[in-house]
Amino acid sequence: MARIFSTYPWTRPTWRCRADVLESDLSGFRRLLGTLRALKSYDVLVLDGFERGDLVAAAVVARMRRPPRVIILDPTWKLDGSPVARRATRAIVSALDGAHVTYGVLSRFEVDSFPKTWGVSANRVVFLPWHFDLSEDELRTPSSTNGPFFAGGDSLRDYGTALAAAAHVPARLVIATRAIPANGVSIPANVTVGPESRQQYDLLLREAIAVVLPLEVRADRSSGQGTLLNAMAHGKTVIVTDSPGVLDYLRPNETALVVSPGDPAALRAAMQWVLDHPDESGRIARNARKDVLTRFGPDLYLQRLVDLIDGQTSQWFGT
Repeated sequence: MARIFSTYPWTRPTWRCRADVLESDLSGFRRLLGTLRALKSYDVLVLDGFERGDLVAAAVVARMRRPPRVIILDPTWKLDGSPVARRATRAIVSALDGAHVTYGVLSRFEVDSFPKTWGVSANRVVFLPWHFDLSEDELRTPSSTNGPFFAGGDSLRDYGTALAAAAHVPARLVIATRAIPANGVSIPANVTVGPESRQQYDLLLREAIAVVLPLEVRADRSSGQGTLLNAMAHGKTVIVTDSPGVLDYLRPNETALVVSPGDPAALRAAMQWVLDHPDESGRIARNARKDVLTRFGPDLYLQRLVDLIDGQTSQWFGT
């Protein structure tokens, strides 16, 4: 049985019985040192693609004569910024890549786009569906539809389309984000935009009429899985744009409403439909919660990860 070291602080029994986990309070240089100390003692390293220290550790592993297997989860890198920044990111990927590395991406779309974007071997890129990350207490907390429409998150959102749509909807929309729209973008009187505390963010999400998730359409990666799955796990009707990877996690008109990207009229019509059809919207919300709790829970994610490590392929791990 493979000896596994993980930088992910999961406490689930599925994971703790198989992996030694880095202390959760370590960060920065101490996190990197803790990972480097594990290099020669384990067969598999499970690293966080969102943590720079983990990527440095992966680059060190790539220089070893007999490196352990490395699985990089959530490698949500993007081709933004200046040409210099893009070349730097490609250089980092090149430095850590090797035959010992597997990348666990969050959508089937990225099984194809990730190798093309970063120049890695396609047979080392697998689709590992993400999970909701609500605690048992959060899942038991009652929700309602007494609040405004709600949108939240900073990464790869198309809030310009949401603002244009909301201007013609007879209800409030709260957008909880630090990604304030650029100067010159008009914010309608029925829309509030700005950062919220975690407590207020969670409250707005639980009480929303529906959750609006306007996503960018990109050639390099998908986005929004965490917000989408948490909203559905709370039993919310989600209105989401048809962006890369979205259909891996929902069934249109059964567990969520899907609209064309960059289309204010389509988004406005979906928001109005929720207002006009509360019973049908409630049915979608209930379906969403049941489906997400069944198919996208943390324990199932970790079991899929263990299956991947053990070489037990399934429908989730294919190209």
